[in-house]
Amino acid sequence: MPDFDNPEIIRQIIINALIFTAVVGLIVLICILVYRYKHRVEIYADSRDRYQEKQYKKLIDNAYTKGNADAQVELGDAVFTGDNPYKQQDYKKAFDLYLRAAKQNHPRGLYKVGYCYKYGIGTELDNKKAIEYFTKAHTLKETDGSYELGLYYVFDTLEYDKAFKIFESLEKNDKGRSLHMMGYCYQHGYGVTRSPSNAFRCYTESERAGYHDSRNLLAIAECYEKGIGVTMNPKEAGSYYRAAGKVSGNEEYIKKGDKLAPLPKPESKKTTTKTTTIPTPTKPAAPVRKRPSKKLYDKYAKELGLAVQAGVNDRLESISMVDYSCGAVLGNGIYFTFKYYIRSEYKTVGPRRFNEIIWEEINSNKRRIQEKSEYKEYDMDKEGKIEYDLSCKGTI
Repeated sequence: MPDFDNPEIIRQIIINALIFTAVVGLIVLICILVYRYKHRVEIYADSRDRYQEKQYKKLIDNAYTKGNADAQVELGDAVFTGDNPYKQQDYKKAFDLYLRAAKQNHPRGLYKVGYCYKYGIGTELDNKKAIEYFTKAHTLKETDGSYELGLYYVFDTLEYDKAFKIFESLEKNDKGRSLHMMGYCYQHGYGVTRSPSNAFRCYTESERAGYHDSRNLLAIAECYEKGIGVTMNPKEAGSYYRAAGKVSGNEEYIKKGDKLAPLPKPESKKTTTKTTTIPTPTKPAAPVRKRPSKKLYDKYAKELGLAVQAGVNDRLESISMVDYSCGAVLGNGIYFTFKYYIRSEYKTVGPRRFNEIIWEEINSNKRRIQEKSEYKEYDMDKEGKIEYDLSCKGTI
């Protein structure tokens, strides 16, 4: 028992009690502040969500009840991407909203409908209707619609004069893409007098305008490599090939850039240290890996060829593989290469879109494809058939 008659003990007890009270009070105060902060954050988040829902419902009312074309396109974009309070993504609903806006001659709505028809999003794939809506959007000076129409003139109908005029008119509003396509026309003499110097100028101006697409970087790299409109410069060509490889994720371009202009190796610091040679035990030779049989390569080549054929058949309805072959290369892994020919009838799908569909099916297969495919446009005969030469390299 403490001696309460001793004033020193009483004073110590009072001091301890005050310290304990202050600590408990501080802890309670911190708990109150934390609770209020969390509660305030929850209230803010809840009010923000309610505000977004309110605005979204207002947008729905303007789009459907009032028939506002701007609201229909905005709501269509929200439903198309799923960027809305309800995280709802519905391509058919988005297409319906774009179509409502297009019926009111809304420029962006017309482009969006054409885009959906071009890629078969929310509706059936119909190239004719896509071009029809792109044309309407172009007449209303909608930038994306005009650009898509220009691509159609270049790669499908080969109406180069019309295409070049469109890209030239877009130079002010859409510098990057339009300048790249103008450079492409200058390089090949499409719709304008062939001019390598103007082609290189357009490609470089496109890059300075912020268009860092891999196609534009590859075009600049090719100009430096082959001296198209500029003095040959392997170092510049290599740097642009590497940049294109990083943007597209294609290691082949990076390798080509390193081959043209090897990067300097970091200098290692030379240290003079005495080394004692220690005899190393001899290791048994690594077992020689047997080369797989030709029969196995044929099996995988045929399997991949038929898989592509089946996937494309669902979209084009007429495609058949008539030949295939393969060969092995032993290196870091076992690789197979194959080439097969496809003959297909297409009416509304041009060569450029046909190439995209083939390549999408190749990439959807669960094999590592390392080389791109190429199509030959001049193989199209009078009946609308084309022979498609495809070369790929991958691993088993």
